[in-house]
Amino acid sequence: MELCCISSLRTFRGSYYVSSFTKKSDTDYWFKLKEHSIDENGDDVIGAELGYYPLGSRTDKNVGVGTYIELANKGAMKVTQVDSKNDKATNAYVANCSGFLMANNETIVMKCDASGNTSDDTLYYVNGVGGSDTKRSFTVRSVSPNGEVGAVLSPQPFVVGDYIKTFTYDKAYLDEYSNSCYRDWDISKVPYGYRNATVSMLTTGSRTDYAPGQYVSIGVVPGLSASDDHVVAVWYDETNRCLWYTYTTTDPNGRAGQTDYSGWSEPVQIFSGTDYESAGEYCQVAVDAKGGIHIAAYDPENLDLVYAYLPSYDGTAQTCVVDSNGVVGSNLTIDVALSGDKAIPRIGYYATSCIRPKLAYLVDTSSHNPDGSKDDAVTGAWECTVVPTPSVIEMQSNQYNKMNVGIWKDANGFVKASVHNENTFTKNNKTDYGASSYGQVWGNGTANAVLGYAVKNGTGDTIEVAQMK
Repeated sequence: MELCCISSLRTFRGSYYVSSFTKKSDTDYWFKLKEHSIDENGDDVIGAELGYYPLGSRTDKNVGVGTYIELANKGAMKVTQVDSKNDKATNAYVANCSGFLMANNETIVMKCDASGNTSDDTLYYVNGVGGSDTKRSFTVRSVSPNGEVGAVLSPQPFVVGDYIKTFTYDKAYLDEYSNSCYRDWDISKVPYGYRNATVSMLTTGSRTDYAPGQYVSIGVVPGLSASDDHVVAVWYDETNRCLWYTYTTTDPNGRAGQTDYSGWSEPVQIFSGTDYESAGEYCQVAVDAKGGIHIAAYDPENLDLVYAYLPSYDGTAQTCVVDSNGVVGSNLTIDVALSGDKAIPRIGYYATSCIRPKLAYLVDTSSHNPDGSKDDAVTGAWECTVVPTPSVIEMQSNQYNKMNVGIWKDANGFVKASVHNENTFTKNNKTDYGASSYGQVWGNGTANAVLGYAVKNGTGDTIEVAQMK
């Protein structure tokens, strides 16, 4: 193989933008690359042009202009032999090189140590001329940034005992799904980890009156514009063992980075004065189309599912026990839709007593908070139904799996019948989250809520959905 030094690309790592390519042969393409990064908003930033680089075939991974490529490290290979002639390597050999070369025996290499760590970022172009997966030979040449091969380098840069590693493009990404950082399917941007610069804090660990916890949920009461929106939030205080509620009193936009919980109302304890003051684990909040606030939570002391309703973001909470039949109420979600002039909440939750998902929805609409259970006796004010699935619910290894509930609604927030159609699945790893397929699961034609939850499937997990007839 021939090695040609490339000096213009110093950090051949991460993802790069393909601005153009030129075809040398059916299996030999040179790509013109540009630097590529992601800003704090998850948007692509295309940087300086880096020139043309030989990366083999483009057809097997659908690489083209406007795509991104991720470069893969193929591991360290040891130089075992060098046959010199006039200080030029006519034959040098590397071992342990399975997968070293691409279709046209072209790639890029760098010097490294035995573990693949690099201290010299100089890159070399590889053009293979023979060998096997356990032994490859090479010579050394120069190359210009536009891909023109020059004279043989003298002296050649490698000696017996050196290690080199090779890079090839491992993945290609279309613009709307792009790059190795992974995309959020809904917003087509990169999800990012926690950063103070992008959040507005509700409380901090230094406070003793409103302490933080692992359970938190937010909702939005829409205004005439985004600046008029009110964000509502609930979180479970694991120090004081209670559920707090707060909402934004000023424009929620532009407060990112504030760590002093300014702009939020004074927190209110939702279940204060009840027999279930410690309720709040697995808390979830939903906002109906009229601006009503609906909160569901698990009571870890009484082992019940509880609920609270506020007529507005700054209203007073009205609470009740929804279900107390056994150990119920964890891993919950909540959704709400209007039916006539009433807002009807639906709650999906897990029943530890019978190891099954359950669905609860309000039946007695004469008030917003009738008890569904009193002294462990069912009142009928809420319909609480066990999903009769024969599947084994996946809870042991993924304790945070939720019983996800959803309702079909029109644009005004009113419940409507689901659409019945044929379920579709397509074999395509579009999201690059490791999924083997994506598609659509349709309803049964009724307006009943649907539940989705994880179940065991052999050695793995899968999603099961259920809907009342």
